[in-house]
Amino acid sequence: MAGHVHDHAVAPDAAPDLGLALFQLAVREIDTRIANKPGDLIATLAYLTGRIVQRTAFRDAPNGFTIDQSANGVLFLRHDWVTVKLGALRSGSLASVLVDASVLAGARAFPNFGSVRQDAFEAMQRRGSFDLRGNSLTSSPEELAGEIQSDIDGLLFDADDRTLLLKASNIACGHAVSYARHRLAAVEAAELALSVAYYAGWIDQRKSGRSQLRS
Repeated sequence: MAGHVHDHAVAPDAAPDLGLALFQLAVREIDTRIANKPGDLIATLAYLTGRIVQRTAFRDAPNGFTIDQSANGVLFLRHDWVTVKLGALRSGSLASVLVDASVLAGARAFPNFGSVRQDAFEAMQRRGSFDLRGNSLTSSPEELAGEIQSDIDGLLFDADDRTLLLKASNIACGHAVSYARHRLAAVEAAELALSVAYYAGWIDQRKSGRSQLRS
């Protein structure tokens, strides 16, 4: 996977193809599970996106982070760039891609991203955990994304790769919104994606295990 991405890193025009490849990789990972639930694919790609955004901020603007603590003692991180890159309705953000994908998928209403952010942040404040917008997963977003994220982490060291990878992960989430096999309506899928991405962008990933930040 890592070598394949580096082959494309010299050609920014290949970003849509990389996004599709990342989406297809996630589909293969989820579809090989004995059982999977409708939110699994969305949560996998959204967690990867939030993680990429947070780690990009650690590489490019590490001094912008503040540390908060949930009511049950879980540390989480906030950075304005992370929140904007995920949730602001502007070019290049995850939210803008999700809105476009929802419209293209035939949604008759826009995702309520204001409510998503509020609920996601309240979940972090109360228990340092994720808000799944009423969806259930076969496992946590970290576990769902684990096999894939180990392949892409190494790309976050180079600025060009970070830019390309972030575009690709947004595109992959857009593909997932309209993916019929996960059986989620487009608006519901878009809201779930942003909710999980917020969690991944806020949770302190400097811990041991798969989520350790190699800063």
